Amino acid sequence: MRRRQLAGLLAVALLAGCQGSPPASVSSSAVDPTAAALAAVERRDWAQAAPLLREALERSPGDRRLHYHLAVSASYLDAAAEAEREFHWVVEHFPPDAEEAKTARNWLAQANLVGTVLAEPASPPAGGDEFAGTSGLGGQATFGAPGETPSPRRRLQLFLIGLPDTPIKDVRYVLRTDEDGHFAFKGIRAGSYKLTDRIAGVPTWRLRVSVDEGRDARLDLTPGNALRVRDDFPNDSR
Repeated sequence: MRRRQLAGLLAVALLAGCQGSPPASVSSSAVDPTAAALAAVERRDWAQAAPLLREALERSPGDRRLHYHLAVSASYLDAAAEAEREFHWVVEHFPPDAEEAKTARNWLAQANLVGTVLAEPASPPAGGDEFAGTSGLGGQATFGAPGETPSPRRRLQLFLIGLPDTPIKDVRYVLRTDEDGHFAFKGIRAGSYKLTDRIAGVPTWRLRVSVDEGRDARLDLTPGNALRVRDDFPNDSR
């Protein structure tokens, strides 16, 4: 199991209450650990957030948002055992339809992947039939800094997410590109999707793509359609 590959698979959205100014010190004698932890999470300073979240949980062991953010922080910091434990806690204590619970189930499901370029449901339901289809989507992911020749994005995790208010709103697929940056979602359902390389934080790509029934679509991911040039979901916090 390649635990390091799981660090990017994180929260769908940060909770609204996680705002505040950066703390001057991480010492519990100088600041409230919960406020400091949430401020660090807001800045995505995972290295600072993790110890503050642990300290805050000692005082409030049942605080769901603290457990959730600790799971996220641990995942970014490659603390796989802690992330797994906390994501299990989230699944057990959040409502099943909460975004936090969905993210936790997604992360835990991917923890069992060795690595494949074949699309599989991120969180398959019993039987999994609702994810099966006759369509496909493939392409190549390449990227580079301005002025540089783009190079293949090897082993890049990609997410194909059914759009809200569509018949495939609960359908999700995930895969990794191969060593040359190629990817192929196979046997997927037709419909409109968001294609991205991150489900939290700032992605490189965030594109809308439509797949017709029984057809294979192609969409190459390049600097020309990267987020800094094109963003099909500008109001999407995920």
